[in-house]
Amino acid sequence: SRGVSPRIGVVWTPVPDTDVFANVSTGFSPNLFSDSAGKLFDTPEKSRQFEAGVRRELVPDQLRVTASVFTITKRNVQTPDPSDPTGNRSVLTGEQRSDGLEVELVGALSPRWDVSLGYALTNARTTRHSDPAQKGLDLVDVPRHHLTLWTKYKLPSHPGLWVGYGMAHA
Repeated sequence: SRGVSPRIGVVWTPVPDTDVFANVSTGFSPNLFSDSAGKLFDTPEKSRQFEAGVRRELVPDQLRVTASVFTITKRNVQTPDPSDPTGNRSVLTGEQRSDGLEVELVGALSPRWDVSLGYALTNARTTRHSDPAQKGLDLVDVPRHHLTLWTKYKLPSHPGLWVGYGMAHA
């Protein structure tokens, strides 16, 4: 599959140390499986994302908070063929939508050591499906709550090289 994935974003700084941002992007991904007749899908999965938020330097160059809201819609999602009782065949009739918010706090504990803490709340559900009973159901592979903690350290012996560690909980 071939396509173009345009993206556009704007950033506005209404006061020092505060940015307001918004962006829109689209994407596509080939569907790599076959339909019920055994023919490979030639229609890619397509997506569109909208995001808006604010970023504020609480302590310049040491502590920053970012908060944003988003919506992502995917179309041509590969879904099980309702006429196949085995569940082995697929059709491209699905649509999924994820709406949510993200908050991230990033701080510098020292000039070489950064830590970030993030939280996301996501409502991800099926908005169109080949089986009408699936419409409105939550997506099983997207956690509603997601918490992350990451740290990285800049090695003094190798400028530009960082080591890091992180944890995620869903």
